[in-house]
Amino acid sequence: MSDVPPRPQRHRLLAVAGVIASVLLLVAALGLSGALSGDDEPETENATVPPADAAGRPSAGKLLEHPEIETISVGGRPSAVAAGESAIWVADPFSTGAASVAIGAEPDVTRFPLPGPASAVAAGEGGVWYAMQEEESLARLDPLAPAAGSEEIALDGFAAAVEIGEGSVWALTENAVEQIDPASGKVVDELAANGFATSLAVADGAVWVVADNREVLRLDAASGEAEEPPIEVTDAVNIAAGEGSAWVVSATGAVTRIDAQSLAVVGDPVRVRGALDVAVGEGAVWITSTERTVTRLDPVSGKVVGEPLPVGDEPVGISVGEGAVWIANAGDGTVTRIDP
Repeated sequence: MSDVPPRPQRHRLLAVAGVIASVLLLVAALGLSGALSGDDEPETENATVPPADAAGRPSAGKLLEHPEIETISVGGRPSAVAAGESAIWVADPFSTGAASVAIGAEPDVTRFPLPGPASAVAAGEGGVWYAMQEEESLARLDPLAPAAGSEEIALDGFAAAVEIGEGSVWALTENAVEQIDPASGKVVDELAANGFATSLAVADGAVWVVADNREVLRLDAASGEAEEPPIEVTDAVNIAAGEGSAWVVSATGAVTRIDAQSLAVVGDPVRVRGALDVAVGEGAVWITSTERTVTRLDPVSGKVVGEPLPVGDEPVGISVGEGAVWIANAGDGTVTRIDP
């Protein structure tokens, strides 16, 4: 493990954070107006292999045509959601408060304070981890007593995303991925992101990073070494990993599938108008859209399954866990639960 470099001067990082926040707001505004839902196909020069079903492999299990959908009011402008530690956890980048939803016959919403606004949240390894963009830190909460206060873990820059996997907590800053030991709460390694990083996913021994909105980098979670060369994906903004692939959402509405072993692009990108975020689990790939819907893809064939499912306004965040799919709807202060 490498030594973590000292933190730069705070005024420089706050300036970077302001730039990042402006860029994110611009992307959100364009996406919500439909400007990023064009019909132009993305240009790539990556190796391409046929979809899995073309190779004769069976399709994944059949999903319900009309799954159970429930809307839960949490207030504020929730932009990220995480399922874990027997609850649902919500982040709101415009508030110093957050919310949790206890899983049961009747949703039980609890609000609690944070040290500042949170851009992302993850739950697991015995804690709930909020990415605090202004504080350039992670806030670790006890899932049994989230209102009791938090432990802050300093990061080397603006905290844009946080994920749990491979026995560690992973925090995305503007140019790196920082690995945190969940037992000690200490940063134990820093992995170069190969550019300005915007999205993060962790699965099956790999850490995936979207850099400069045009490259996808696969890092070995154990060694931190990068696979070469990076995979080019035009206008990439969000990524999820699972079912043997990485799934990348572009600002154009394209969803590109990358084989986790060969790093080849699988088939042609799937078009989802107004695509925003993506998650993998419960037998499908789930994509939120500015159309106030969630589109399902078969993780084996890569094809669309059924009709888009209705959710809330501005469904900018999605997570799979605790037996369901959860969507953070920033426009109406709700969380949607989909029972697949």
